[in-house]
Amino acid sequence: MTDANETWQETVRAKEVDHFADWSTLENMLGEFGEPGFSQVVLGISNAELDADYVVMVTFTSYRNEDGKLLSAQAFYNKNGVHKPYIFYVHPDHMRMGIGTKMIDFVQTQFFETHGEYLKFEESWNGIVVSDIGLEFMNKYASNALEKRKE
Repeated sequence: MTDANETWQETVRAKEVDHFADWSTLENMLGEFGEPGFSQVVLGISNAELDADYVVMVTFTSYRNEDGKLLSAQAFYNKNGVHKPYIFYVHPDHMRMGIGTKMIDFVQTQFFETHGEYLKFEESWNGIVVSDIGLEFMNKYASNALEKRKE
């Protein structure tokens, strides 16, 4: 058994995920504009992939620029005590600008402040279904974050 706080084995399960049809659907759900910075809302989601019989409470975190425009959104839910990702999106016009990293840094810090420990990537992220670009991001982020924790 590995110590998930110190190791990360790249995940290999990749598939395009269509929780929402497109970015505009996400904007309609969370609002295209709002208060700048990070905000959170908890929504009940009925999704057979999460739980066929129940509505699952999912925490959505939004990041908006100084004009209040939605640039990134991620969401997670609790499955048997494990912090599991539900969605992770960066606005298509703002990818590869560090916004995704900023979002996950925020989530990591919040998790640490709430739980007193780091998010265990292997337990939380490994084996989830993600797009190819999401897979690339996860593998790079987890590896870099674990290296920083060693410093």
